[in-house]
Parts: sequence; structure tokens; C-alpha cells
Amino acid sequence: MEVGYPRSLTAWGGVPADVDAAFLWSDGYAYFFKGTLYYRYDSSQERVEVGYPREINSFWKGIPDSVDAVFR
Repeated sequence: MEVGYPRSLTAWGGVPADVDAAFLWSDGYAYFFKGTLYYRYDSSQERVEVGYPREINSFWKGIPDSVDAVFR
């Protein structure tokens, strides 16, 4: 493990501490789900992108409003 880890998700600019699910997508962004919201994290900027969080069903059509597991 790298020095300084594990660390709280609150250190990830704008990501809630108690996410329900997360994954890294092929677009290079990390996506975090909490309740009915999702966050798009830009690792190059080290923060959640402006305009997030958003409602899950605003983009992820057909995905339940509450995500508790993700795989790719």
C-alpha cells in the first residue's frame, strides 16, 4: 500500500465519505453513486466536476435510482 493510504473519500474534492458504489469508466472519469445521485470525478483536476452531483436517471437510463454495486 502507498504511504498515506487508506484515506477518507472526503479528501477527494467533493466526493461524499459514504458512497454506495464507484467505478472507473473508459472515459477516464471515476463515477461515485450515493442515494439517487452520481458524481463524476476528474482525477486530473482532483475534484468532482462542476455541475455534479446529478440525478442517476438523468443520464444512466434504465439504472435503478439507488445503486449499491457496480462492475465493468
